Amino acid sequence: MFVLLFHNGLWCVWCLSALIGCACGLYVTNAFGIMFDCFTNEERQGFAGLQTSSINLGGILMSLAGGLLAGLCWYGGYLVFFVGIIMAVIGILNIPSYKTPKAKNPGEKKSPIKARVFFYAAAQLLFMMTYVAVGQNLSSHLRQGFTNFSALAGICTSVQMAGGVCSGLFFTKLSRRIGDDIMVVSLSALFLGLLLLSFVSDSLPLILLAVFLCGSSISMFNPWCTYGVSVYSDPSNSAVTSVIISAIAPSAGGFLSPVVFTNVTNALVEGSTDFRYRFIAFFVLAVAVVLFFVNRAHKRQDSKV
Repeated sequence: MFVLLFHNGLWCVWCLSALIGCACGLYVTNAFGIMFDCFTNEERQGFAGLQTSSINLGGILMSLAGGLLAGLCWYGGYLVFFVGIIMAVIGILNIPSYKTPKAKNPGEKKSPIKARVFFYAAAQLLFMMTYVAVGQNLSSHLRQGFTNFSALAGICTSVQMAGGVCSGLFFTKLSRRIGDDIMVVSLSALFLGLLLLSFVSDSLPLILLAVFLCGSSISMFNPWCTYGVSVYSDPSNSAVTSVIISAIAPSAGGFLSPVVFTNVTNALVEGSTDFRYRFIAFFVLAVAVVLFFVNRAHKRQDSKV
């Protein structure tokens, strides 16, 4: 609505982007808070992957619709957000009327946040640092081998999200079988995708395969971290833990990604996306190895309890 009334300058885009960011922050954190408090562990694990698949599928559909509307007017892409009105109605009619329990006594404190919550948050921060680098460097990477790199970047982004849709469908069965090691499997897929990208810049089929592998990683890693945090939370602190895992950790990872990887790789080999993807790939591999051994330690620790 804002962009329809005030669409005469770039400042409108900035303001609208800020409003969208605030709306996403409010929506996502509340959605995860409700999930933490109103469902059992088995139920949360059952639909965590489907939730990420739906997010990726929505991203594909919204991108297509936004692109079509953007062809009509410069602010047409923003009109797709009117679908939020439908979502609001559905939410009002179906979301349970629920408030986070307050302390029973005025002096009673909320439960302390467990260390495992910070473990999953740190893991997700590192994952998002590496994952967002795929899209951030894609146009520059495609420029080396294609003249229509901008259009191809959009196609690759859609294929990347399609990877997330597919892997999310198998999340429940896979996570129940291997537990925390699904993070290692996810990072392995991301490693292979990044490594393939680092060696290929002029073969579209291989590039599409690479971004599909990268995209598949997010619907394994993020749902598991969210589920893991929910297991170690309770209604008295779920409002805080849901913000940590759904907003603070991924946003910090997205912010730090270009700050760290772009500056470090430019200092080593200036302007090479091949080297940047390769550098990040081996960083991902190192994180996967660390998580593998940390998971073994957690299993031994849990078996003693």
